[in-house]
Amino acid sequence: MSKKPVKKDNQKFQEILNAGAKIFYKKGYHNANISDIANEVGMLKGSLYYYIKSKEELLSYVIGPSIDIYVRILEEILDSGEKTELMFEQAIIAHMDPMDINFEKQAVFNNELANLPETLRGEVLAGVQKYKQLWRQLIEKGISEKIFRSDIDPKILLLALLGMTNWTTRWLKPGEKYTAKEIGKMYASIALDGIRIKSPPALQY
Repeated sequence: MSKKPVKKDNQKFQEILNAGAKIFYKKGYHNANISDIANEVGMLKGSLYYYIKSKEELLSYVIGPSIDIYVRILEEILDSGEKTELMFEQAIIAHMDPMDINFEKQAVFNNELANLPETLRGEVLAGVQKYKQLWRQLIEKGISEKIFRSDIDPKILLLALLGMTNWTTRWLKPGEKYTAKEIGKMYASIALDGIRIKSPPALQY
């Protein structure tokens, strides 16, 4: 008898995703095992395989939706028609905001993407590439409008932004002084101050 496909909005399946994110974040992907995740959910290890085929597949389910959310929100920002500087600020804040919603999933996305097996990595990496293209579009728009400095390579700027924002999951502890969104606002201010074309000082008479 063939196994029925599990609906991804199934409550138990979502509990397993959350448990997987928690264990992957706490122990690291390589040190985590299916028994850890089954214990976290409160079910037998064998029962867990009704919902997932392997630890690798579970990692893909934990990581995959994150990039989909990033892409969708950045597309909405770019389609908003707002001023470029405001869109840039909103994009950085939007990149940080999911850390306040589910910190462990975002940390796993940032820390374990490279551990996703080749056979399960293609769709996720395609999403990452699309996300980066959207960011390049925003940066190049600011340069063409002479809002952002033209002497900064868009690729280097993007790598710097992603490095700064993604590294936050390595040191941020939820519940501390600042939320991820508040830190995002600080990052946006720092970045804009560095890339914005400065107006020349007014002449003094």
